[in-house]
Formats: sequence, C-alpha cells, structure tokens
Amino acid sequence: MDNIISFEHFFQHTDSELQRIYKCLDVEIVPNKDLVVMNTCTVCNTEMIERKKVPLRSGREEEVLFCPRHGLVLGPGEYNYIRKEDSSFLNKWKQNSDLETNCKKFEKLFGEELINYYVEERYLADADRKEFDKLMHGFLNGLRI
Repeated sequence: MDNIISFEHFFQHTDSELQRIYKCLDVEIVPNKDLVVMNTCTVCNTEMIERKKVPLRSGREEEVLFCPRHGLVLGPGEYNYIRKEDSSFLNKWKQNSDLETNCKKFEKLFGEELINYYVEERYLADADRKEFDKLMHGFLNGLRI
C-alpha cells in the first residue's frame, strides 16, 4: 500500500505518524519530544540564533528564529520555522457556507465515506488508521480502474 501522510492523523497522533514515516524511510525512530530543535541559522550557519517576537505580513506578530548577523530566519512565503500550529486550521473548510455543495462535489471524486470521514472527524478516534487506510486503499484502487 502507498504510504500516505494524513495531516489530521499527524497532528492528532504525532508519535505514531512519525513512526510510520521513519519505518517507511528505514531510519531510526525518534519520538517527537526527542527531535533536535533548530539552533543554527540556515543562511549563514551562525549558532547564536535566538527567538524574537516580530511583526510579519498581515500585521500578525509571531515568535521567530532570529540571526544576529542578518535578521529573521524565515522560509519561502515568510514561513515561520518555529510556528506552533494546532489542528484547528485543518477544519476551517467546514465553516464555509457552501460546505454541503462542496462535499457533494468532492464525493463524486473521493466517495461519500471518505468525505464523511473528514466531516465527522473520525480520524480523532482512528489512531491506528485502520479505517483511513481502508478508505484510502479503496480510493486509490478506484483511480487505477
């Protein structure tokens, strides 16, 4: 079976999802709490990198990595390397007024069960991904046909 990363599972069950990725890559398994924290500037290799709260685009302020030699250490599109996200951003699509219309449209491609899996947030209880893998396997088989 294809190894598919599910962001919903990753945010809800980080250690087990990391374990799946490590096994797929055939590398040593490292729990999330033991992952190395970025402490060297990706631009100039300075090890004096610090954390600093600064204004970013759209007027928001975030704590970011800051290099004393050249300033902010941001990725493309001002991606903040230390941003702490919670999984709420994954469900913003459910707040759209056209949710039902969009679900019906995507059901034609992905199937009603897979769409409902996300609408009903069944991934919260599906820590071992048995239901997800079954649904995804069915979807991928449908693509082959």
